[in-house]
Amino acid sequence: MPTPAGYPVGLMTTLGVKTEIQMHLATDSMLAVALSYLSLFENRYDAIVIGHVGRSKHRNLWRVLYFTANIIYVEGYITFVFWNLPSQEEGRKAVLKVGIPIYSCKK
Repeated sequence: MPTPAGYPVGLMTTLGVKTEIQMHLATDSMLAVALSYLSLFENRYDAIVIGHVGRSKHRNLWRVLYFTANIIYVEGYITFVFWNLPSQEEGRKAVLKVGIPIYSCKK
């Protein structure tokens, strides 16, 4: 999954927002863009294919549930990832435990 990476030096850092929260917001905004594409295509399908004739209160209820489930899924997915982030010390220990491969130019 592509994610933004870097060192935060902007306004949020000046305001004292932690790096983890900034990364959560950045990744969450990327997933929100993906969700907006899904919503756009579903709305176009509803407008063009279903049209006014096929629309009902029951269908509108299912659409609301569909969008709500997608939002909960996106938020839950990214929150789960950020809840399980190790601390920097734990990450360093894990890298040292696995070992860093040594590449040699000699054949």
